[in-house]
Amino acid sequence: MPPRWKSRAIPEARGEIREVDGKRVQVRYREPPFPSVTANFEQWPTYAYDDRRPFPPPSRVPMPPIKGDPT
Repeated sequence: MPPRWKSRAIPEARGEIREVDGKRVQVRYREPPFPSVTANFEQWPTYAYDDRRPFPPPSRVPMPPIKGDPT
């Protein structure tokens, strides 16, 4: 079996979530414009190779009705 992948991604690139003053915040790059972004992007996680968090399960959605040639 090949050796496990060892990620060298820095915390900012991994999108780590930390609790600061009772609020969950994502670790951000210190350079502008990143410090001005205060939105919580936990809903759209980024995954490093060594990330142990589960991926969202696949789901099915209906195809939207569109005009066009059905053949």
